[in-house]
Amino acid sequence: MVEEMVVKAVKRVADGTGEARRQRRAGQIPAVVYGNTEPQSIQLDAHDFELMLQRHGHNFVADLVVEDEKPLKVLLKDLQHHPISGNIIHADFVSISMTEALQVSLPVEFVGEPAGVAEGGTLEQLVSEVEISCLPADMVDRITVDVSGLGIGDHLTVGDLALPTGFTALTDSDVAVASVAAPRVLTDEEEAEDAAAEAEGEEEGEAPAAEAPEA
Repeated sequence: MVEEMVVKAVKRVADGTGEARRQRRAGQIPAVVYGNTEPQSIQLDAHDFELMLQRHGHNFVADLVVEDEKPLKVLLKDLQHHPISGNIIHADFVSISMTEALQVSLPVEFVGEPAGVAEGGTLEQLVSEVEISCLPADMVDRITVDVSGLGIGDHLTVGDLALPTGFTALTDSDVAVASVAAPRVLTDEEEAEDAAAEAEGEEEGEAPAAEAPEA
């Protein structure tokens, strides 16, 4: 279960591109919260918020505290980043009910060494995220997939995943998540090309012959 956190914010009294730039220069991140509440423009302390993301990831349920208002249960819905610097330039939160299921996309993380890899195969990750439904209190930051049992030619689908209790997969059950591909066999032509390239490299690496000293 994802650790419950507190996100502190202040009200954003002015909107617009110019005002957003001024807030970022002042170390603030413009943000908005919507959902089971009236949309509200807020701003976050960039340093504190980025530290929170580094420690806890991007999938979490939090108490959003805006100045002296009552805390609001929210889910971080989206982050926008600057195309060059990568800095966060905007955050979207959605207010939620702790008794209503969420629909979220969670990253997939593989654990274990597939048996087929030890035999020369290659592990292939076919999807990076899986969409699931769960109650907010059951949220996790990722779906862990044990791939140690995969041999060469084997694959895992969404339907094979051992999801946490209370989770329902919304991604189609037939979607392949991981597979182990067989070692690639070179054709005669490719082997000849590799041999020629290796021979050429050896020739280029040879030191020039020393000239005989003059009599």
